[in-house]
Amino acid sequence: MKNNITYYLMGLLYLLTSQLFSQEHAQHNGVDNHHISLKPKDSVCLKDCFLQAHWEARTRTFAMGTINEGALKDDYALASGAGIGVLTRPIYGFQVGVSGFFIYNLYSSKIELPDSLTLSPNRYEVGLFDVENPGNKNDLDRLEELYLKYNLSKSAITIGKINVNTPFLNPQDGRMRPTIEEGVWLNINESKKFGINGGWFWKISPRSTVQWFTIGNSMGINPSGVNIDGSKSDYHDHLSSSGLAIANIYIKPNDKIKINLWNGFLDNVMNTAMIEINTTQSLNKKTKLYQGIMYVHQDAINNGGNIDPKKRI
Repeated sequence: MKNNITYYLMGLLYLLTSQLFSQEHAQHNGVDNHHISLKPKDSVCLKDCFLQAHWEARTRTFAMGTINEGALKDDYALASGAGIGVLTRPIYGFQVGVSGFFIYNLYSSKIELPDSLTLSPNRYEVGLFDVENPGNKNDLDRLEELYLKYNLSKSAITIGKINVNTPFLNPQDGRMRPTIEEGVWLNINESKKFGINGGWFWKISPRSTVQWFTIGNSMGINPSGVNIDGSKSDYHDHLSSSGLAIANIYIKPNDKIKINLWNGFLDNVMNTAMIEINTTQSLNKKTKLYQGIMYVHQDAINNGGNIDPKKRI
């Protein structure tokens, strides 16, 4: 299922669509459907689902330049892109969301070439496009969202390619496109004072990339840090992980205080726990004071994913 989530979602959408069409066709031809009884307004439900859907179009243009001292290589780039997305109106609580985006390198220096003196690759402008293939200037499109969502009262469960915003996984939208995840995400928000969020993710498409990776293979694609001895970290392609689990419980004793308990379990690599307390205080009608405190504790699992210190996070 993990490797074929796109096909499962498309198949489920097809089956749902076919069922609605077959029911509508049966009613128009006087066929008695004993399994599902439709009201007259249900016959146009599928059409309304798309006509009354939430459509979104977006565009972004980003210019960046780096001027280095002396004979070191200078770089610049101008990127532009656009995307479209749709979230259907609920049918019996179900919604389908789809979105995509494409990017063009309108003008740039030779960002795919390293500096001739230091032999260091470009670090900044390449992030506008595809860090895995800096020379790629045209084939920069990505299917970003494709998910099925079921709504029940104020709660929902979503499965597929989605965009979540948590302390451990978030868009990091500092270039042309954000980070997107593939997994399942649950929201339980029936009470104003208490709620639960959580999910499991098995694939990710980090910002500045156009491909999808397993959680383990995604670590280290973007620039990484250094080891204790100052050498470059070498954990990319040397870590294995079946996925990332995130759990959140929030408590709101009143309108001024919110307590968040977070835990992120990165299989075979590490576990991160966080407590966050935020308060809001109105000083007058126009001014509010926001305060917050957090505590984060992180533990390595299985030697951080690799027995070799230079190949672990």
